[in-house]
Amino acid sequence: MSTAFANEVSSETYDTDIAQDVAASADRSNKFKPIILPFYDPSIKAGITAIPLFAFYPDDNDLISDASTIAVPLIYTSNDSYIAKVSGDIILFEDNFRLSFETGFTSTNQPLSGIDSNKETIDFDADFMFKVLDDFYLGVGAIYTSTKYTADNAEEQSALEAFGFTSDYQDDIGYRVSCSGTHVSISITLTAALFGILSTKTMLNGLVTIAIKPIRRFLPTLDIFIALTAIQTALLPPNLLAVT
Repeated sequence: MSTAFANEVSSETYDTDIAQDVAASADRSNKFKPIILPFYDPSIKAGITAIPLFAFYPDDNDLISDASTIAVPLIYTSNDSYIAKVSGDIILFEDNFRLSFETGFTSTNQPLSGIDSNKETIDFDADFMFKVLDDFYLGVGAIYTSTKYTADNAEEQSALEAFGFTSDYQDDIGYRVSCSGTHVSISITLTAALFGILSTKTMLNGLVTIAIKPIRRFLPTLDIFIALTAIQTALLPPNLLAVT
């Protein structure tokens, strides 16, 4: 600011004018955007996904934070597999705190060890992140997963259980520490099923990090990428996303 300008306008008035200009120029209204997309996956056949996206601002006085988002991925395929989930990315206190979560139910029909089987999973995944540097966050998270496997008849069920896949829900609980920035997102997760083994899920976290920001900005050209990312995140087995 020049000296002449500073003499004419107080810093308080200047800051107020900037805030008003930002508020006037930015569209900070709540938004809704649905995505409907057909797809094909050899393991679960042809399907369709519907992802309603909601964008909103928890604090009207916060002019810095991007929109918080809620997404509801709903997927159904021709082999009667389906997924119903709710995920969110909540941004608070001028983007100093972020809460991300995903929870839902998955039922997939596909061969397992040569046996036609159904896998049912109930899961919950959440992270709480706080800013430590400009656009760099640290956080902690928790994971809960409960899974069971069933076959079409008693004989196949016995064979399935012989491979270690039980028809009773098996719970797994884990904890995670994460760091996230503009170009990198890495988390280290320790679960009961992998006790003593650290799993770095860089592939999944990279996809999610890339997808979240376009969702917040509602860029139409990235709708297909966002939808495919949601499908891949929901369908790929965890062991394919982990490098131990």
